[in-house]
Amino acid sequence: MLKIYHASSLLGTVSVGDKRDEIISWVFSTLHSFTQPSESDPYECLNHCITPNFQCHNGRCVARSKLCDGINDCGDASDESIVQVCKMWPKIRVAQPFVRAKAGNKLWLTALVPHLTDSFQVSWYVLHESSKQKGDCFEEKYIGTGTNITDKEEFQKISLHHQDDHYSLELDECRPEDAGEYQIRIEPNFDYLDKLAGQHKYSKNAFYIKKPTYSQTVINVKII
Repeated sequence: MLKIYHASSLLGTVSVGDKRDEIISWVFSTLHSFTQPSESDPYECLNHCITPNFQCHNGRCVARSKLCDGINDCGDASDESIVQVCKMWPKIRVAQPFVRAKAGNKLWLTALVPHLTDSFQVSWYVLHESSKQKGDCFEEKYIGTGTNITDKEEFQKISLHHQDDHYSLELDECRPEDAGEYQIRIEPNFDYLDKLAGQHKYSKNAFYIKKPTYSQTVINVKII
């Protein structure tokens, strides 16, 4: 006889004859299959994650505190998608939105960008005051990203610095023509996002915006 239980209560008994061991083996293997994740998907989870967890594209559940932290916790990078998940851009803070510097002195501009993840990067641009006065097209000029400066000769006296949450621009011996709007931008880090896209089966178009998108803060510089 084989006793059948449910929720620690005896439901009844059935006669199994000489098939008892086979039936017991089948019961345990069936229970095991319900409690173990599939070998084909090591991140398999319940159909719905328990609140407040986040459910990845592959079904895995991760804590919401792990979203948009630059770490591929899901395994398919869906927790780092700046289109579907990380829609909030990091904020840029500047202590001095207006700066006056004396010609010949060093110019130092600083911005604070807290909690910037690998999905984003900080770039610097400038719209010189002289270009506005001449009536030229108001097109800003790219200075550099992170600590890397463009190879344009006019920016060779500029150096970019980054330490913790602080990003700064240093210009030796500023000149009157250096006056203008210095723009600090947070942009998608496409190199990092391309790398994530190559690690899973999803199209890279699902993980970042195609056209250029950014947030920025401006520091107005006057040279006297």
